Order: sequence, then C-alpha cells, then structure tokens
Amino acid sequence: MGGGSSKFAVTNWDLAEGGIKSEKETIDASKPVSEHSIIILNKHTTLNQREYDICDYQGDILYSTKAVEGKVKWFDLFGKEGQHICRIQTTDITHKHWDIYRYKTPSFEGQQSDIEATNNAGAELYKKARVEILWDRYHGDIFLYGPPNTEGA
Repeated sequence: MGGGSSKFAVTNWDLAEGGIKSEKETIDASKPVSEHSIIILNKHTTLNQREYDICDYQGDILYSTKAVEGKVKWFDLFGKEGQHICRIQTTDITHKHWDIYRYKTPSFEGQQSDIEATNNAGAELYKKARVEILWDRYHGDIFLYGPPNTEGA
C-alpha cells in the first residue's frame, strides 16, 4: 500500500467498468455497485506500513487493515464491525503482486484450503484473488481463483 497522486479526474469511468456481476466475484462478498466511489486511506502510525482506516468521502470507516504480528508481508482486512474479511500477502519484493485469502470460505465448490497459507496463519485460508499492480502504479489487474478447467482434459 504505497502512496501516489490521484488519477481520479483523468479516469474514463465508462472504460474502467470492471464487469463484476455478483457478490461471488467481490473480495468481501458484498453486492457489486455500478458507480465508482472515492475512498480515503488514513494511516494509523508513521511506523507501520500495513495499518489504515479505509473511509468513504464523508470520513465514515468502511474497512480497516492491521499488520499480522510477526509477519512482514501479511496484513488483515476487517469490516466496519471488526469482522475478518480476508488476509492479504504481498508475494514479491517490489510489492506488485498480492494474494488475497478468505477465512474458512472456499471461493468455489471443491476448493481446498491453501496448505502453506493455512499453516502460516493458523487458520483455514482459501485463495480468493491475485492482484497484479502494473509498473506505473496506477493500474492493476485482479484475477479471481475458480475451479479448474476440465473441458478437453
């Protein structure tokens, strides 16, 4: 979670439509919305790079993040009621690749928990998505995990 200047004013929102159709495709299992929104990251401390309140434009907290104790590359995302939503791991030194895991909730029928992440976390974790931030730091792709393609196998 690095800093950067906003590209909000120059974004073509019609082209930026992500095409999300159902809550099965969202990270927090919320119903998708058709409009964009502005969020603000409020940092808790100057020392910890993983602790923020994520607020709407009015300053109401939507989510919060907290570093996982003893882990440099992990942090948790919590809902406004304090419930765990997911655990996130940066997977490379440049912080361009992020794996998102859901707690105790498979992303698709028959999905097995991620053994390494589960052992590391002490809780059952299932891969939900991979985020890849492009080098300009203003664009990225999110890839959702789904069942294996068995067609033609």
